[in-house]
Order: sequence, then structure tokens, then C-alpha cells
Amino acid sequence: MVPLFEAPDEPVQFDYVQKIAENNKIFFNKNDRKDIFQSEEICSAARYSGLMKFSPSFLNKYNFTLSETGEHEDEINRLPPYLRKTNSDIPAISIQYPPLYYMFATIPYNMFYNSNLIVRVFAVRMLSLLLGLLTIFMVYEISGLIFPGQKYLPAAIALLVSFNPMFTFISSSVNSDNLLTLFFTIFLYYYAKIFLNKYKTRDIIFLVVIVLLGNFTKQHFALSLVVLFVLFCFAGKYPLKTRIIAGLSCSALLFLAALNLKSNFPAPVFAEKIGSVFRYIYGSFIPFFFGNALSLSFFGNFGWLNVPIPIWCSRVLLIFTIIFILLYFYDLVRSYYKKRSFLTFRKHILLLVPIVIYILGLIYVDCNVKFGLQGRYFFPVISFIYICLISGLLSVIAGKYHLYILTALCLMAVLFNTFCMLIVILPRYYL
Repeated sequence: MVPLFEAPDEPVQFDYVQKIAENNKIFFNKNDRKDIFQSEEICSAARYSGLMKFSPSFLNKYNFTLSETGEHEDEINRLPPYLRKTNSDIPAISIQYPPLYYMFATIPYNMFYNSNLIVRVFAVRMLSLLLGLLTIFMVYEISGLIFPGQKYLPAAIALLVSFNPMFTFISSSVNSDNLLTLFFTIFLYYYAKIFLNKYKTRDIIFLVVIVLLGNFTKQHFALSLVVLFVLFCFAGKYPLKTRIIAGLSCSALLFLAALNLKSNFPAPVFAEKIGSVFRYIYGSFIPFFFGNALSLSFFGNFGWLNVPIPIWCSRVLLIFTIIFILLYFYDLVRSYYKKRSFLTFRKHILLLVPIVIYILGLIYVDCNVKFGLQGRYFFPVISFIYICLISGLLSVIAGKYHLYILTALCLMAVLFNTFCMLIVILPRYYL
């Protein structure tokens, strides 16, 4: 449905896939002109699709046809194969990222190697879609750990995440964030099993493997090591020796990950004073959270972030989000004072630690690098976010009405996703 390269950073993301597939190598030299510039095929297709004259105005609209063939589709299909290895003068910024997603993406790329560019892009999109489906499955598994014995709640939370319009949109695009979200969701699953003492030895092995794979996907997966540090150092049921060894190990790995992160960003991310973080929080993050920016970019701002849901939709979603958050913290306070609560205090801590660490990590990096915070960057912890929001709502509703409330929420999520597709996205490109 979404035309070629009409997703954030899709040209540069696909260019990295192409570089690996066409050059048969994984790591690229940032000082070599052959490695640091995009291919001419990608740039030519971007010019035909209108990206080279991109306007940030929300009213900008491309000339899409009503036929099955796009306005410049024939020109894109006729691009000669040698342009895949011909460099342009456009920087290939994606090579600063770890290569794991792009390595996996070469599999569908090579399966359709002799096809035109559009077919190869959509083949890689299918891989991203598969990663999104696996993420939904892991959301279901995590919800089952948090709410054991609940028949409908895990399925409802998984459905709500799957019909988040922005999650659907990103999951159908060429973007390494999809693999990051899957790996971090799997990490949270094993983290929850360990924290709830429902784990076996093989779970520890799988957790270590996921952490290693995650750090070869995106640099900020290193935040998982901070989560583990808190888990092992402050979980009282573990022996002191175990906590000390685990804490030191996580600290050493975190230091190495921090060095890797610093070497991949031009700004001195880890040299900034802490004071700048507080200035950023009240100067940028709070306006971002309470304005339309968060609800737009978390629930629905499509294309190159220039096809947003209506303002009234984002405000309604923001109001409901704030209400659910307040209800969640009300349940947290009740659990702390050992009053009747929907979740135990231990589970509240289990949920809050990764969310807080991940959000603070993004804030710290953004206040130095200024890459532009977006709601979709929180998708790696989307499972815990939705669990907190839904548990906050259900905490003030009698148990006999829970199924009705969940059914209504799921129905509204499906209708909202359909609304975004028919009323927001389709008129943008096809009507």
C-alpha cells in the first residue's frame, strides 16, 4: 500500500542492504568513497518518486496515478543493474549502524536479485513484516507472564499493539528498528522470567545470546545492560555474590557498548554535563510529551513524518494516555502500601525499570546529538507500555466488566487502524 521509499529513512536503510548484497562484505570503511555514498540506483529512484524535492509541509502531495502503474514506475523498473554499484554524491548514513538487520535483509534481496528495484524493496519489507509478527507473539508471551491465569488479557494487549497504526506502518517498511524492537521485546520476556523467578538455565543462555545480537543491531540496545545491572544488583532474592559478579559484568559490557556508541556519533554524547539533561527534559521532552508530537509520532504520523492523523485524534489519544498513566500510578501507590491493587508492587517495579531506563537513555542521547525524539523510538518497550496503560485502566474497574472493556478497546483499535488506512493514508497517495 505504501509507495516506494515513502517510509522514514527507507532509501538509506535499503541502500545498506544493497551494499552488503552487491559487495559481499559486511563492514564498510567510513573513509572510502566507495563505501560512504549511496548507490546511483537508489538516488535515481528517489528522484523519480519525488523525494529529492521533498517539502516538509503537511500539505505537500505527490502526483500519484489511479492506475496500477505509478507515474514513474516504468522509469524505475528500467534502471540498469550496473547502477547498483555506481556511487552517487549522497552520503550513506546508515553504515554507522551495526549490520545484523541488513545481513538478514540480504536473504530476500538475493532471492529476487534479478528483479527490479521495487520488487526487491517490497521483498525486504516482507522480512520486516515477519519481524513485526514475531514481536506481537512475544508481546502475548510477556503479557502471559505478567497476568498468569488470565485468558483474554494477554491476547487483548497483543492485539492492541498490533493495531497501533504507527507500529503497523513501521513494521511494513525497510527499517532496522523492526529487528531492534523484536530483540528488545524478547529480552524483556527473559528479563521478566528471571525477575519473577520462573526461569531455567537455558533462559539465561538465551538472554545472553539476545543481548549480544541486540548490540549488533542498534547501539542503544546497550540500555538492556543497564536494566540487567539494576535487576541483579537490587533483586533481593539473589545471593550477594551473584549480584556483585553480575553487576560488575554488566558494568564492563556497558562501558564497552558506550565506547561503541560514542564512536558512531559525531557529538560528544558521554561528555555532556548532567545539567543539560535536566534542561532538555523541561525545555524539550515535557513539551514533546504533552504536545501533539508524542501522540502523533507514537500512534500515527506516516510517510516521511508528513502524513499525520488529525489533530483532534492525537489530542484525544493524549488525554486517554495521561488518564491511564495516572490510574497506573494510583495502582502503584496502592500496591506499595499493600492495599488491594491490580498488580503487585514487585510487578510494578518489573515494568517500570526498563521503561524508565530506556526513555532516560533516549533523552540523554537526544539532548546531545539532537536526532529528534519520536514516539516510535519507544517501540522496543511497547509491550511494557501497553501493559502499564491497560492495567492502569482495569485497576479501577470491577473484574466482571474487564472482558467488556477489553473488547471495546480492541474494537476501537481496529477501527482506528482502519480509519488511518482509509482516511489518512489512502487519500494521500491514491485519491
